[in-house]
Amino acid sequence: MNVMTPSVFVAGILTFFWPHVHGTGALVAVALLYGVSIGAFVSLIGAPMIALGDSADVGRRTGMYLTILSFGSLMGPPISGAINRATGGYSVVGIYAGQSPFYFFSVPVSMEMNLVLTVVPWFCISLLS
Repeated sequence: MNVMTPSVFVAGILTFFWPHVHGTGALVAVALLYGVSIGAFVSLIGAPMIALGDSADVGRRTGMYLTILSFGSLMGPPISGAINRATGGYSVVGIYAGQSPFYFFSVPVSMEMNLVLTVVPWFCISLLS
């Protein structure tokens, strides 16, 4: 089973909620849950690069992949700061930060898994019939 999809989904939900959590205990609980959920994503981020082709190109593919991912880390904090300054709080920043896991990862991966689990077997069976 794909572990990354539910872990990124939980991280996105927690990102939506963190601005609304008050108190030290609640913040520690959210931080621990977020760390566990995003840990699966971080530890498995390079795994697809091994399966994509020849093992001699794994370093090149991983470097290109991480370079593309770094643009989000480069652009996210200034945009979040501008949103915070414009709105005067972190509530909208949490919404902005939480949308990325849903729109760019969880939804496409869920759609792909649905396609693989329903359409592909149906297509293969119809070809064999």
